[in-house]
Amino acid sequence: MSYLTLNGHQLSTKAASVCKFLRDKEIMYTHVLCRGHSGVTMASVIAARAKKSLIILRKDGEGSHGSLIEHNCDESIQQSCVFVDDLIDTGATLKAVVKALGNSILQVKLEAVIFYNQSMQDATEDKKDTANMIMGDIPVYWLG
Repeated sequence: MSYLTLNGHQLSTKAASVCKFLRDKEIMYTHVLCRGHSGVTMASVIAARAKKSLIILRKDGEGSHGSLIEHNCDESIQQSCVFVDDLIDTGATLKAVVKALGNSILQVKLEAVIFYNQSMQDATEDKKDTANMIMGDIPVYWLG
């Protein structure tokens, strides 16, 4: 089920479960990172519930008056973030996130990747391998 089909209560419940997971795992982060307009819905609810700031990485071709990365980070201070996405398919989104953060003047350390709509059982071995290869030592969690 896509998060876009969730009603407000379901969206809030899913976001609460992600926040609880991050607390239980004691993952320290200052920001929630998402990619594209499609990621903003869930990531903004997670960020609000966790009282964290939001970083939005625009997808290529998304029209905007802003920049590739929208944020309120202090660029002189090391920040940390978790990247939230609904699922992994080809790995293109993860690659774009890693590349954008690497090319950015922001000092943002990626602490974890959360796939909130895809369970470990639903992800094929190929998709798990892709995520782990792209992220290296950064933990990847499947919460679907």
